[in-house]
Amino acid sequence: MPDGTESRMSMNVSGTITAVVPDGNYVAGSGKTIFTYQMSIDDGTGNIVTGQIGSVKNIYPAAVGSQIEVISTTNQHGTSFKKAPNPQFANQNQGGGRQQQNQGNSGGGYSPPSQEAPDWDAIARGKCFCAVICAAIQSKQVKCTTAQEVEDWVNLMMAEGQPKA
Repeated sequence: MPDGTESRMSMNVSGTITAVVPDGNYVAGSGKTIFTYQMSIDDGTGNIVTGQIGSVKNIYPAAVGSQIEVISTTNQHGTSFKKAPNPQFANQNQGGGRQQQNQGNSGGGYSPPSQEAPDWDAIARGKCFCAVICAAIQSKQVKCTTAQEVEDWVNLMMAEGQPKA
């Protein structure tokens, strides 16, 4: 634009993650390393939207096949995603310090409603599933074209290289 301003277009996109591919990293002003990923989302209408999303995790915390809602912003540099705020936590920070006093604990953080421990095996399995699919698609060196082949590779990885008896 002649006046030096940049044109931006933002919209909410929700759907199923179809791909998450590492795209680099950078150090933010806070000193934290931000890992970037190219993510593709199927919005359920036949449109695949692709953009860059960042995370402080070196493995993106949502796997292929997961549902996600993002705010998609497009400018002259391309399309970027920012995970949309979860309405469940929308009121978490309202009330300032009063929330911490009312909770009566020194941590003052959010306490999940359920005290069940996370299913770490399921979490690890999901990460392996995502990694296997991404690696197979990228390298084209591994035969991984059916759901059963993906399952076999995941089983092998989860057994730490030892075939199941």
